[in-house]
Amino acid sequence: MKDSLLIDLGGTNVRHAFLVNDVLSAPIKKKIEDKDFYSYLSELTSITDKNIVNLVIAAAGPNIQHSINLTNRNLVIDAKELEDKLKIQSCHLLNDWEAVGHSLKELDSNSFQILKNGTPKNGNYLLIGPGTGLGLTLILNNQVIPTELGNTLSSSSNLLKNFNLSENDSFNTIEDVLSGPGLEKLYKEKYKEIKSAEDIVNFALSGEE
Repeated sequence: MKDSLLIDLGGTNVRHAFLVNDVLSAPIKKKIEDKDFYSYLSELTSITDKNIVNLVIAAAGPNIQHSINLTNRNLVIDAKELEDKLKIQSCHLLNDWEAVGHSLKELDSNSFQILKNGTPKNGNYLLIGPGTGLGLTLILNNQVIPTELGNTLSSSSNLLKNFNLSENDSFNTIEDVLSGPGLEKLYKEKYKEIKSAEDIVNFALSGEE
């Protein structure tokens, strides 16, 4: 069985796992600088007890002709270039939330927390995930359709009204509000303080006044 390396490359973190003899290893998460990405891949594909010939990368950016220009990193990854550099058989690129869409059917009910019960009218789905950016994918008639809706230049006035803020030039795209960095910008705009998104979320979950 040919061994594969699976990569989830986001705007902040990168995760990797190995698929060997149809057994998936536990994912490992770390932070890497853009300049270290190729050496990071080279190290993983050169592990002596594995014969990595296939590479699959889910990356936060639009996949155009087997190349992804990441939206929140100064990094462009190209499938053919990686095949040549790493001397592997194949490299497959997906938008990160396209990968989430394909994985949905592999998840069981224990993987979900129901916020509101209801009765589906069809088998279509909308998947949304705020992180360093805003991922959004549609599944229509079993077809996974990734989008870059988070980077859409759009009036954010309605979103800002939820925080009693008026529209300004700091909030031009949807993910300027709905994302980790967006949360930090909202907090700074409203309270004139700088806090990380993690600290803001933890503070909100603590229930402190």
